[in-house]
Amino acid sequence: MISLRPEPMLHRLLPALLVALLLQGGLSMSAHAQTNDAAGPTSIVPGPAAAEISDSQTGPIVLDADVTSAPLTNLDPAGMGLLTPSNGGFAPDMWAGSDREIVTALMQVVPANTNSPTMQMLLRRLTLSTATPPQGAGSNLAYLQARIERLYQAGGLRYLIPLFQQLPSLVESSVLAKMQTEVALLAGDTTDACALAEQANYQHEDVFWLQMQAFCYAASGDYGGASFALDMAQELGDIDADWSSVMRFLAVPEDQRQGRTPKIKEDVDLTPLMLISLRAAAIKVPTAAVEQASPIILQAIASAESTSDDTRLLAGSLGHEQAALSNRALARVYGAISIPVDQLDQALMMDAAGDSAMTDATLYQASALAQDAPLRLQLLGMIWSKALAKGDLVNAAQMTGKLTQAIVPSTNLAAAAATAARVLIANGDVKRAMGWYWVLRSAAANGDADATTDLIGLWPLMQMAAGSSQFPWTRDILDVWWQAQAVHPGALRYERGLRTFSIFEALGQQVPANYWAELAAIENGPTSETVNSIDLLRLRDAARQGLLGQTVMLALICLGEGGPANADPIMLDEVMRSLSAVGMAQEARSMALEAMIGAVIGAAIENDL
Repeated sequence: MISLRPEPMLHRLLPALLVALLLQGGLSMSAHAQTNDAAGPTSIVPGPAAAEISDSQTGPIVLDADVTSAPLTNLDPAGMGLLTPSNGGFAPDMWAGSDREIVTALMQVVPANTNSPTMQMLLRRLTLSTATPPQGAGSNLAYLQARIERLYQAGGLRYLIPLFQQLPSLVESSVLAKMQTEVALLAGDTTDACALAEQANYQHEDVFWLQMQAFCYAASGDYGGASFALDMAQELGDIDADWSSVMRFLAVPEDQRQGRTPKIKEDVDLTPLMLISLRAAAIKVPTAAVEQASPIILQAIASAESTSDDTRLLAGSLGHEQAALSNRALARVYGAISIPVDQLDQALMMDAAGDSAMTDATLYQASALAQDAPLRLQLLGMIWSKALAKGDLVNAAQMTGKLTQAIVPSTNLAAAAATAARVLIANGDVKRAMGWYWVLRSAAANGDADATTDLIGLWPLMQMAAGSSQFPWTRDILDVWWQAQAVHPGALRYERGLRTFSIFEALGQQVPANYWAELAAIENGPTSETVNSIDLLRLRDAARQGLLGQTVMLALICLGEGGPANADPIMLDEVMRSLSAVGMAQEARSMALEAMIGAVIGAAIENDL
């Protein structure tokens, strides 16, 4: 079992008076009982009210359902979206002052497949907000194409479906028309997809449209037309042999197909047309093909309830890793899988380190069924440990948030208190996290060495989540935390110190100069991703000019797919300051929490409850 807890006797290395500051200072019981307010706790998934809110009103804001917007009057179609300020979108003037050509170029390199929930939300707000298109060189069509391509690459099928329904026909652009057709196919709307294909086939020479004609003829029962269109496609272009084989099968009447099921490669290229053709032919998608499928294909497979459990589970797991499935969507997939009762009963005996989607689903279902709090925490601990090893703890925390919220803090669960608090903070539930903090305080006050260690380790995250108005910030407590890092090797101490001090300063807390001096004296360099000075300067310049949309794009580009948890602390500091400068302090704080949770959330994961 993974554990990042330092030596149990750590508290003896610290002056008793300083430890007492953590036990005596900070929140009173009345403060602990307070509810969240706008100036206090911050959800790790930022933004104003969005289209769908989790059942717990303290939980994160999630765009995970159909969303609609009220388009701006006389707005160019390129500016249409699903979000407005009333449901989580940016302001209509988000591109004011930005050059269209620059925005289009930047949009094409914004990370599409990051496991950072904050970055995922910002990408959706960038691409789905209803806003006046940027002005300048370039075309609005190219700008719209860049937006849609980012959503497509991110696997945003559930957003592209309503977005395309709102937009006028895009048949004049072969690229956009193809994406619109493929989205209609994946949504199960063959009629619309075929109508689009028929229009596009007259305007564009791409062989794809002949392939679509062949499929559409077969779907309508015109098998002669299907065979003719397929012959034409094969003459005019180098089309996939596996798809041709499947299409030949579909191009004959159903009563003549017996014994003619086509053979396809295990690693067949799963384009949207191939996936839908396989479904029409009742051919199971090969496992190897799922393993290399694109995010949007994985999202489509995982969302189809008719898909076999093993295929759906694999697609859901891989799709979640590539940000195509939200945490809530993956939880729904896990919950829908049929797992024998005896397998659930043996969940604690499973090899949690094994890279198996079935293991994940079994642990999730067993955790949901467990009524005994220590047992549930043991099972959740296995989930969190596995995610920690993969660097995806924040998402695992959000996926299991409701299960954690149902556990009542208790002193006999002190061993898991720090981890439970972090998981709840990842879900925006600082109020419940405080309950676990009080469990730690009580245990530490009674001489529990591990609780003392966990209490010290939890302090920075609690302070960042709750803010100084609800949680203490003093030099003495900072000193307690910094002394506690002395038990770690130099490289780890340097990394933790630089990350924590930088985030505190970006959030407005002044870290005294002597701490920076001690940090500089450690003979190490940063171990995280290298700072790109050019991107940093572009980000700083955009923020100084107040270019909202451009600042957000550059912030995401600077962080990269690794997200806040893996970003260089100096880069993260600049990203947070730049976002705050354009009125996005809440999002900046969310990134801070994500960086801290992703780096240290496993500090108290144990299975010996």
